[in-house]
Amino acid sequence: MITYPSKSVSAIREAYGVSWRIRKGSKGQFLVTGTVTNSKFHHNYHGLYTYGANGIKITNNEIYDNLNYGIVPHGDSNHLQITKNRIYNNNAHGIILSRRSFHNTISSNLIFGNNRSGILIGYQARQNLIEQNIIYNNQDGISIIASYSNIIRNNQIHSNQKSGLKFELATANFIEQNQIQNNRDGLYLKNQSHSNYIADNIIKDHYHGILLENVTGNIIAENFETGDNQTNIVWYENKTENSIKKLFYLS
Repeated sequence: MITYPSKSVSAIREAYGVSWRIRKGSKGQFLVTGTVTNSKFHHNYHGLYTYGANGIKITNNEIYDNLNYGIVPHGDSNHLQITKNRIYNNNAHGIILSRRSFHNTISSNLIFGNNRSGILIGYQARQNLIEQNIIYNNQDGISIIASYSNIIRNNQIHSNQKSGLKFELATANFIEQNQIQNNRDGLYLKNQSHSNYIADNIIKDHYHGILLENVTGNIIAENFETGDNQTNIVWYENKTENSIKKLFYLS
């Protein structure tokens, strides 16, 4: 069990919980890896933090009540497997996967009660797989920011305060076969998110099923029936006939 850092601000910023990290400028010179199982991480600044790590397995842990994030694969952290953990009540995101991190798998986790997103994929994170998680009672379920070519499938995303999934500057992500229910909005795409594929999901019991704002070229098909949401699709900006055709295609 890793817990309780010093109370000073400077100490809290260093007390990440457990960290796997290479020195800046040493990428490719060292291999940082490991296994984390059957442990508890709480009341740290971050629960677990990696920088430049490869192939770490994080399984069957409990990560909760940390001052910032729960699990932080950061800065070229690749091929991690984050599975079967309980991640809850962290002060910001439950998991934040960011800064060029790729080929990571986040699966079969229970993620709830975090003050921001259950999972954030951000800032050039790519080709990651998010599947078979249960994500609820966070501010947003999953957020994708300035990242591309990630796969989000077979998750249960429900009862989050704002959006089940939120996209900003997100490109060519695949969202399929998820059950997205009883959030304020099912999906919210904005800020030039484009070329995302959103199909064969169950999206129901929302104020907006899918909300589109200043986005183009997304493919949206077979996600709901008439009456599943108060409004199934709403779009702001790019509202001409041509832009609407670019926004979505229904099979």
